[in-house]
Amino acid sequence: MDGNRKEPSKDEKEGAKGESGLLRFDQEWPLELGGEVATPSIDRMPIIPDRVEIAELLASPDPLEGLAFRTLYETGLREAEFLQLDREQLRDGFLEVAGRRMLIREETLGELHRLPEKRLFEWDVAELRKRLRGRARATGLIKRYEGVNRKLVPAMFRHACGVHLVENGMDIFAIKVLLGHGSIYTSFRVAEMAVGLCRESYERFHPLAKVPATPIKPKRDTRSPEPGDEKPTKAKPADLSLADIAVLFKAARDDREILLSRLFYASGMRVSSAAALCYLDIFYGERRLFLREAKGDVDLYVLLDQGTAEMLRMYQDKEPIRVSLFDGISTRQMNRLISDMGERSGLQAIAEPLGRSISPHCFRHAFATHCYEAGMNLYDIQKLLGHADLATTNDYVAQHFERHQAVYRKCTEPL
Repeated sequence: MDGNRKEPSKDEKEGAKGESGLLRFDQEWPLELGGEVATPSIDRMPIIPDRVEIAELLASPDPLEGLAFRTLYETGLREAEFLQLDREQLRDGFLEVAGRRMLIREETLGELHRLPEKRLFEWDVAELRKRLRGRARATGLIKRYEGVNRKLVPAMFRHACGVHLVENGMDIFAIKVLLGHGSIYTSFRVAEMAVGLCRESYERFHPLAKVPATPIKPKRDTRSPEPGDEKPTKAKPADLSLADIAVLFKAARDDREILLSRLFYASGMRVSSAAALCYLDIFYGERRLFLREAKGDVDLYVLLDQGTAEMLRMYQDKEPIRVSLFDGISTRQMNRLISDMGERSGLQAIAEPLGRSISPHCFRHAFATHCYEAGMNLYDIQKLLGHADLATTNDYVAQHFERHQAVYRKCTEPL
């Protein structure tokens, strides 16, 4: 270690301890984990197992293993804290760990009381991780991690605990206390991953929420655009109405174009995220997608409507097994596909005199504006689009005078 490096403060160490995989670290220093020395890695946003996958992991045929995983998930304990658990830390209705009270379900606490050993789990780090990998392999979850180069570690239970509690309505300050975060900003990071908070708003306001899936036909046109036709679009994206979106959908020639255009509009994703999308990034249970390395090198979760999720599953069932969803299609080719749809629909001819163009980014703008016009609040739109700054989201909807006028009239009625 560099002798000239500034030694971090106690608060910085406490804030970083156990947060590998949740935060990015600017410092590098050894941390004591159960007698072993480990250095926190600079991981990206973790993949959070959905509730269906968590249930599969917890349903281990080994009772002790199942109890261990339930304890990790229900309490959000760090790996080192879990491995050091002993009988003296069991209290009436909670666990006492490092001076904090960790809530746990009464049934699970009762099972911990019945364990014969003073140290509840006679495992080391290697044994715990081996058991987790074995269970993940049995459930098929391990493929999701191997496919995107993520570490399968017990911290996934801690991440899932925090995210699911936030999605169920727990206050962010309570999350800080329960998980022992050294900084409230760590707790806000957990809230950023809780995209399920936007589910009710998404289902209520997104126009596709009430549109059924379009059947995926057994045969489809698998042709890709010729490399020579790849023309980057520099004009600003056109403003699309709901009627324009419907016209564009009808201009799709095959299953791939139908799915791609609907996916852009349903999720608001950027074209770079669509090109990188893998089958392993799709969570059908909670109808969400994991977008890796989105703009700004940031990972992101987005939501899907029921119809689009069904179309994804039909598309996957009819395609040979592969890692990439749209195998072999570059971002420039995707731009060309959507541009061609705009030309066939006649919308491109309308947009060009205005200095606009039909591109995948049009769907992203339409996602924001249509949800905003329907009544979704700006903060939910910011979260779903992955904007770092609310001002960016505001720029998307700033021209929508009708929504502002309606809100003004509603707010001035009592005056």
